[in-house]
Amino acid sequence: MEEIAKALMKKIFSKIEKVIRLLKKSIYFAWHRHHFLIPPSTMKKYIKSFFIVLKRGNNVSNLYTNQKAYLKWINDNTEEINYKKFKYNPKYSFIIPVYNVEKKLLTECLESILSQTYDNYEICIADDHSTNEETINTLKEYEKYENIKIVWRDKNDMISASSNSALDIATGDYIVLVDNDDTIDKDALYYFTEVLNNDKSIDMIYSDEDKLDYNGKRMEPHFKPDYSPETFHSLNYICHLTAIRKTIVDKLGGFRSEYDGSQDYDLFLRVEDKTQNIYHVDKILYHWRQTRTSTAGYLGNKSYAYIAGKNALIDTFKRRNIKAVVR
Repeated sequence: MEEIAKALMKKIFSKIEKVIRLLKKSIYFAWHRHHFLIPPSTMKKYIKSFFIVLKRGNNVSNLYTNQKAYLKWINDNTEEINYKKFKYNPKYSFIIPVYNVEKKLLTECLESILSQTYDNYEICIADDHSTNEETINTLKEYEKYENIKIVWRDKNDMISASSNSALDIATGDYIVLVDNDDTIDKDALYYFTEVLNNDKSIDMIYSDEDKLDYNGKRMEPHFKPDYSPETFHSLNYICHLTAIRKTIVDKLGGFRSEYDGSQDYDLFLRVEDKTQNIYHVDKILYHWRQTRTSTAGYLGNKSYAYIAGKNALIDTFKRRNIKAVVR
């Protein structure tokens, strides 16, 4: 009887925790999207969505995205590629910092890269001194691949130091940044290479992206503009998937630890100092996974990332001798 009571209390507290978490996200959304000035018709939709999410057995997914419509859009816009041979075949180095990620997610990430239809690439992994045996054993399983190289770091130093360790063993013409629990489209490198065969001078390429909900279903597409400095100086809309000419990254000294959390934004801003030859591939090639602790699930999960991004932008304007206030 006591065990039943404990199980019941655990279930009740779990439900309460879910309601609180959902309310926090709803308040955050209502302020940042509407400043609490929500039209009655829109409010009705939000309230309906709130209770739909509460009924789900899984973690809270994005409350306000029409996922069904997007999944239909994906189905209607799937294209067949007539693959062609390229004269120029650059080598890509995937840079993946890894730390205590569960086997399923890490495996899905690596398999999505190994499934690329373009084959001139390597995967450079830096394990940031993981303590999770599942993570370590999964990496050891993949270490047998000829095009996978792993650095086993002897201490945990956060994402920039880890990324730099992966960068040290990279030999590609371009580096490609991927998080250890995300996935990419099988034709991602093919599309990037197609662009470079039209213009070898391009220094940085980025694509559109979407998110994976807690069940692994695609949602919340981000259809990005072509390169727009004004927009980029307001937010890191470039994000994923991004390839950067390695010689430029090497000259810049790689990632900077003081901007951990927004280390990619800081790097992109410094790349922008060197070149504006930046190209946008208007295809969704990156799938950013939502987890309880990721910014893909809720921006407030990593407030330090927001602060680091702001500081990176402040530093950029100082570096360029531009008088500006970042709010």
